[in-house]
Amino acid sequence: MKMVQKLGFGANAVVFQVERYEHAQFSEFKTQKQYYALKVIQKSKIKCCKQSIDQIKEEIRTHRALSQCESALKLHKVYETANKLYLLLDYLDGGNLSTFLRKRDNIKESNIKSIIEQLLLGIHFMHQQNIVHRDLKLDNILLKSNKNGKYEIRIADFGLATQLKQGEHRYDKCGTPTYIAPEILRDGELTLKSDLFSLGSIMFNLCTGQYLFDLAECKKLIIINQICDLSHIPEKIKHLSQMCQDLIFKLLNTDPEQRIDCQQALNHQWF
Repeated sequence: MKMVQKLGFGANAVVFQVERYEHAQFSEFKTQKQYYALKVIQKSKIKCCKQSIDQIKEEIRTHRALSQCESALKLHKVYETANKLYLLLDYLDGGNLSTFLRKRDNIKESNIKSIIEQLLLGIHFMHQQNIVHRDLKLDNILLKSNKNGKYEIRIADFGLATQLKQGEHRYDKCGTPTYIAPEILRDGELTLKSDLFSLGSIMFNLCTGQYLFDLAECKKLIIINQICDLSHIPEKIKHLSQMCQDLIFKLLNTDPEQRIDCQQALNHQWF
C-alpha cells in the first residue's frame, strides 16, 4: 500500500489517499491499481479518553451495519498496530459537497433532486436500524460523477453516529452549527428526525449557495441556531419550484413532532 496524498485531518486522525494493487477477476491483467482513503488514528490521542474510544468503536460498528447501504461510504478493512488504528475506506475523487458548491454559481434543481433523493435513501437505511448520524453537513457528503453526468454521493464521517436503543432517551448535544436540529440545542431529545433538519439545511445550502444561519462567531451562531428563526427562508428560495420549497419547509420544521420523516420525504411530490 502506497500513500498518495493527505486528504484531511481531525483531532484524533489523519486521512490519506492510498493506492494498492489488487487481483482483477475479469481482466487480462493479473492486478489493477485501486485507490482508497486510509483513516489513521493515533492511539496515544484517544487511550486516555473513554468517550473517544467508544466513539471510534461506534464508528466502526456503524460502518459495518451500513455495509449494504449504497449511499454510505464503505469500510473495507480495519488494521491495528501497537500505536495506530487504520480504517480503509472507499475513495471518491469528486471531493465533498462543500467544495462542489464553492465551484459553482448555481446548481440545477434536477441535480439537487438527485443528490437529496440519494441522501434520503441513505438516511432511511440508517434510520431503519435506529442509527442517527448526528453530523450531516456538506463536508460529510462525498461526491463522484458518472459518465452520464449524474452525481453520485456517499454519506461519510460516522464519528458521531449512534444507534438508539429501544426505550433509550438521549439529550447530549453534538453536531455542527447551522445543521443542528434546534430541539438538540434546547435540551430536547435526540430522535431520528434530528437528521432530517440537518438534511433540510443541506438542501437549503444547495438551492441557495448560502448557509441556513451564517455568522462568523460560533457562540452567536449556536444561539441563532437554537432560536431558529426561519423568516428569511421564503425570500431566499422563491426562485425554486413550489414542490421544492414545500419539501425544504417540511424538513426544516422546528417542531420534531411535525417534521417530515424519511419515508414521507421519499414519497414527496417533488420526486
